[in-house]
Amino acid sequence: MSDLAPVSRTGGGFFLSRPLESAMSARLFALLLVLLPLAAHADITAGNGWVWRTRAGQSGSSAGLTLHSEQPATLLAVYAPGVGRIELHHSGVDSNGRRTMRRLPSLPLPAGKTLVLREDGIHLMLLGLAHPLSRGKLPLVLTLQDAGGGRHTLVTLLDVRVPQ
Repeated sequence: MSDLAPVSRTGGGFFLSRPLESAMSARLFALLLVLLPLAAHADITAGNGWVWRTRAGQSGSSAGLTLHSEQPATLLAVYAPGVGRIELHHSGVDSNGRRTMRRLPSLPLPAGKTLVLREDGIHLMLLGLAHPLSRGKLPLVLTLQDAGGGRHTLVTLLDVRVPQ
């Protein structure tokens, strides 16, 4: 199964839902996302997604993926089942050599460019995990806005990986 899915228009607003509590619900959610009839919109793609494995008691993890848009767009929101919230963060080093991390309200996707979200730059923070992420794939739903103001939903999968 490919980890890329076409984009579909949503009825405005963010994609919001309560976290799913069980592994069975997460599997059902993933199946429903694959079976949803999505309108083709090949201008925006996501792939090569990953999330760091967690252990019992860990409430968060970081994740990355590759995003590409043929037209200007903005990443507005991200959702995954069993995750309380997902935030966009930027990690870097300030002028004094100290590591910094700040939350981003959204992420512009320049036309024709590929952005790689990774741990030492812009990345996703998954917070409030309902269960440890131990193996397999985690479905991820991205809400984007195109230059014309249209909202789109993009579904991709994150591979659960062992931190290095």
